[in-house]
Amino acid sequence: MKITQPLTITSRLLPGICIDGVRLSVDYACEKQPDSTQYVFYVDYNGKEFCCTGATPSDAGLQKGLELLLDYLGVFEVAVQYCRETAAMSEDFKLFPEELADWAVKNSMEIYDLQCRLITETLIEE
Repeated sequence: MKITQPLTITSRLLPGICIDGVRLSVDYACEKQPDSTQYVFYVDYNGKEFCCTGATPSDAGLQKGLELLLDYLGVFEVAVQYCRETAAMSEDFKLFPEELADWAVKNSMEIYDLQCRLITETLIEE
């Protein structure tokens, strides 16, 4: 596997990135599903970890998985902003721990920029 900066091998020995002290990693899920690629996402922050899953409707690689994780973080950030502006709760606010809300807002542009790079460049070659 070849990984291009700004991506790196994380402390979990998986491809990912560190953004403002939060490490994001992606791996394939153990179980295979027909016609989709299943992923496990790890978010390590402040000595804690959060794990969630996601899937793409095709035979995709780890780069697509990382792109999906960043997409989820973007949706989370929009939900955080919505909740703060309207005082109404959004279901998307529950995608990640509330402790990551300020981090997601603060780093939304870096998340978006990296997401654009993952769409336009090959940063993980398997």
